[in-house]
Amino acid sequence: MVWKYKKAGYIASIGEVEERCQTDQSKEMVRAYRNLLETSQGKLPVFRDIDLAKVKMAAPNVALCSVGIGRHCTIRFFGDGLRRRVGVSPVGRDFFEFVHPERAESIRQVMEMLVRYPCAYLAQVRQEFTSGRTIIVETVAFPLASSRTEDDGQVILTDTPIGDAETMLDRDKVLLSADVLRRDLIDLGYGVDETFEDLVSDRHD
Repeated sequence: MVWKYKKAGYIASIGEVEERCQTDQSKEMVRAYRNLLETSQGKLPVFRDIDLAKVKMAAPNVALCSVGIGRHCTIRFFGDGLRRRVGVSPVGRDFFEFVHPERAESIRQVMEMLVRYPCAYLAQVRQEFTSGRTIIVETVAFPLASSRTEDDGQVILTDTPIGDAETMLDRDKVLLSADVLRRDLIDLGYGVDETFEDLVSDRHD
């Protein structure tokens, strides 16, 4: 595989995110997270603050990861829609087991950046399956405070197919690869790492 670096975009505030989302699931998650920030005067919520009944559309495609900076990124929750698409239940396993080894460092930087600043992101990702089919998904990810002493924070994300791909996913069985097409970092008031670049495959879109 040949790789290249790709500069991330920038969104100045969470108030600008919903109108940029292409899926209703992402919009729902953005609204829920924004409301939590507003009611807590900017303090980061924890996972138990999120009422999954208020994100009914997004919930099947939600994942939660616990992040220990420099130590681990452990998957704690993985929605039914994600499990059907990926083909396994990864709860309790390291997130980096499911990315290309050469991209693991780039992904680690993203997850740790979300916790460290804290900040968020909105992305489009190309996913390829063992069936040979390729879809584009929209991912929105937000930082959470952690209730675990071994973690520095958590990341909640919604990963939703764009268009009508959702109805066809059971035919594909197993996710083979994922490649970022675009990532915009979201400033939650604490800044972002403006030097960050994704490592992506060097192929034509």
